[in-house]
Amino acid sequence: MADLIVADTDAVIDFFTGREPLAAVVRELIKTERLAVTAVTVFELYAGVVGARRLRELERFFGRIPVLPMRAAEGEIAGRLYTRLKARGVTIGNQDLLIAATVIASGFSLLPRNTGHFGAVEGLKLASYTHP
Repeated sequence: MADLIVADTDAVIDFFTGREPLAAVVRELIKTERLAVTAVTVFELYAGVVGARRLRELERFFGRIPVLPMRAAEGEIAGRLYTRLKARGVTIGNQDLLIAATVIASGFSLLPRNTGHFGAVEGLKLASYTHP
């Protein structure tokens, strides 16, 4: 795989809703075949989706990009991250910890909307909001 950028769920939502600047960044990453997502993002985007049109959009989107799997190694990384963050008094949602762990395990960078809480995750590389 090329040097991929893994979009957080919020970045993908921004793409679908046209919210800038992330919508443009995601479009460019798709065009240059450098975008990926995690299996957790697939779950988050399918959860609660109603309507055939939106389902087709998601199927088409996920059919065009790599989806990074969640395995035991990623679960272990997430658990260790949780423990270290909790010891520092920092809380991050479980899905975001699983996304961060998957990105860390892959060696790629994460494109988040919320750089604040992802920035607290040790070892997680964050991608820039500017066009790649």
